[in-house]
Amino acid sequence: MYVGALPNISMEALVQFNIPGDRYAISSIRLFPGKYHALPCLLTCMSSTDRKLLHVTTILEYLCNEFKHDLNTDLITGNYNAQTNQMDIKARFCDLKNGIMLEFQDIYLNSEVLNPNQLKADKSDDGFSIAQTITIYYLPHQMTSVSELCKSFYKMTVLSPEPSITFTLHMVCRNQDGYYLSCITIKKPLITDLALYYGNDFVSVHEKIIKSLNTLENK
Repeated sequence: MYVGALPNISMEALVQFNIPGDRYAISSIRLFPGKYHALPCLLTCMSSTDRKLLHVTTILEYLCNEFKHDLNTDLITGNYNAQTNQMDIKARFCDLKNGIMLEFQDIYLNSEVLNPNQLKADKSDDGFSIAQTITIYYLPHQMTSVSELCKSFYKMTVLSPEPSITFTLHMVCRNQDGYYLSCITIKKPLITDLALYYGNDFVSVHEKIIKSLNTLENK
């Protein structure tokens, strides 16, 4: 028998389970045993892994299509936004049935992202709903399935921009009073498409320059 199984414990006892310091209104550890009479195994998917940010809306669409999940059955926690007259969802708990539950935690809107997967934005200003963490609660027989599920989630991501790299040059300048040093800060540009910035003809020129710089005589 699964070591986390709790077949003979009453519902009153099950709802006493909690995680010390749990800051959410309803503990997931209570909901899972309440349905399955067993403590869940846990698998956590985190944003910021290799700059990848988990896009909530795309993942929810995937769950609806692949698992026939009904979003109206989700447990939602949010804050009322007086500016938009809408609720900003902060956490979402989903039951996928058959021993798998998901919890989207610390959801926030982020428009400072790169979108190589061409995902659809949630707001007109290219804002994307991001989950800092997705925790998967599951029974042991679903271990392979939830591993594949987490793997799929990392394909439904936007990217946080690379940290900008800056350099400082000390330039020797001269005016009517003589010579002086002037510091110039140069930021490395983020160029994802050379042709877009410099035209299609520059791509081949760029490749020749890189090839030339990599030769022994130029190192």
